[in-house]
Amino acid sequence: MKVTTGRDLKITGPVSLSFFPGISVSAERLSLSNASWASSPEMLTLKHIDLDIKVLPLISNRIEIGRVKLTGLELHLQKNASGKVNWDMSADSSSTASGSDNADTSSVGDNLIYMDGASIVDAQIRYQDPTDSISNYQIKRLSLTESGDTSNISLNMQAQGQALELSGKTGSLSGLLKQSDVSSMQFPVDLNLAMNGKTLLIKGEVSRLPKAIPTINLTLSSKAFDWPSLNATADLSPHNSNGVKSDPVAHQSAKSQSKYLFSNESISFDVLPQTKGKVIISVAELDLPKRKPIENLQATIQLSGSDIDIPNLTFRMSKGSADFQLKLSVFDAANPKLAAKGVTKDFTLESLLVRLDPGSKVSGGNLKLAFDIKTSGSSLYQMAGNSNGKI
Repeated sequence: MKVTTGRDLKITGPVSLSFFPGISVSAERLSLSNASWASSPEMLTLKHIDLDIKVLPLISNRIEIGRVKLTGLELHLQKNASGKVNWDMSADSSSTASGSDNADTSSVGDNLIYMDGASIVDAQIRYQDPTDSISNYQIKRLSLTESGDTSNISLNMQAQGQALELSGKTGSLSGLLKQSDVSSMQFPVDLNLAMNGKTLLIKGEVSRLPKAIPTINLTLSSKAFDWPSLNATADLSPHNSNGVKSDPVAHQSAKSQSKYLFSNESISFDVLPQTKGKVIISVAELDLPKRKPIENLQATIQLSGSDIDIPNLTFRMSKGSADFQLKLSVFDAANPKLAAKGVTKDFTLESLLVRLDPGSKVSGGNLKLAFDIKTSGSSLYQMAGNSNGKI
């Protein structure tokens, strides 16, 4: 582990091994050390692991796991101000492994790992961004089972206090992990995302040709769905190596209040994946946090590498309707470009403000709006300063 990752893997609890009817391994209190610059000493701690290893594939120098179960996982993910992430272990391993060692591990990696199924119970995932804001995710239960070319998924979790459930089928996840850049890949998706008793259907396919970026063709549809309210907190509570929460210590976010009307903080365009394809969205009623819903949301999102084009985005608010077109270009460049135009009809100032502020006392006020604006920049402040067009 030290050679391949540059990190220390420790097992401080009991370990058991059995060979009948198959090879079974059980261990308690595992930990994986963190990057030297990270806030927590451990990147991962685990209370218990059970795994079953198939015997016959070992003869062919392959590791195939029948099933693995993880209990009490705590995972600490972090990104620092220079853009480094603690789950990238290539830099750590390069300092501890020679070129020959790397060649050996890559050849072994070709034979690793096939898995029939996996389950995770009571997992905690914390992500710390460069401003020290924390996002918390709790996985109550995750079950993955393989059946031929299909993976069955069942997930029950909370993201920033928001309960989510995901169920359905996809292409083989283990097959996806074994895909390389020199082989074609097709990955069908048929999932149900449930939140607050409302369901969003996600259907389509992700594919990729050799040496090419992925192609995504998905349809997202729902009769009624809630827009998630996921807000990070800057309240950090240190954890020790056993995954036990220490006395809480308040940490203020490093994010300072902007002196401008529009924030000059850089927008994280770098997290957008470069893909091709199309995403079609159809939601009859979309509920917004602490706002009244919008109706009949229809959108087509066209993806082309570092460009995202939305040729039609339409929705209704009460009697009013909106028709927008948006395009984000070269989002991987220093100054991404944004073009936006649209028109609204039959709106009133009352209906608009009551959605922005349910306690608004404004009444009446017929409102029509048309705009055609182009801008560029990596922050809202830059985009506001660089915008031109007409309203």
